[in-house]
Amino acid sequence: MDEFESPLENLFYDQLLKRQPRGTPFQTQVSVPTLCGTFRLDMMATVQNRRIGLEVDGQEYHDEYRDEWRDAMILGDGHADEVIRFRGCDLIYHLDDCLFLLSKIQPLLFSERQTNVIERLASDRARRFAEGETDWQCGAMLSYGGAFVDIRRCTIEGLTTGVGREFWAVYYRFAVENGGGALDSMIDRWRATDRAAWSVP
Repeated sequence: MDEFESPLENLFYDQLLKRQPRGTPFQTQVSVPTLCGTFRLDMMATVQNRRIGLEVDGQEYHDEYRDEWRDAMILGDGHADEVIRFRGCDLIYHLDDCLFLLSKIQPLLFSERQTNVIERLASDRARRFAEGETDWQCGAMLSYGGAFVDIRRCTIEGLTTGVGREFWAVYYRFAVENGGGALDSMIDRWRATDRAAWSVP
């Protein structure tokens, strides 16, 4: 296992590893070459031929808009079937609820026994939230009054179903039609473009 960039990533990895179905291939610090540069996914689980990228966004490294572009390149180039992002602060203060919500967003990551354990550890608020009508395709946002947990998910299915965070497909198509290149330059080009012509196909 490669070194993690933060103790929080290591904690999250340990929590996931002990709850996954036995024999699940689980990699860390996965290098992903794309048309806009090489990126690293914090973790990648492969379950039933589905490649699930997991990212922990620490405050000091976090740029949500750039992360969206980065995920678009990873999905568009076919290196993952989905990318699920967690904020570091949510894992610090609401780890059990994050794991519970993740079990709803992507149940393939957990054994049946561990899914039951995770549900027992979750807060009443999280369990009530899960009982409501929730579009897990997009992730989850759980409010605690003034604070909230925000888990974001992008999938390859979002493009074909029209459900979810399908903006990634627009970013990827823009990058392809502009010949790729450094991600920050691509984002600058996008900001200078008339975006009315760019919509989800």
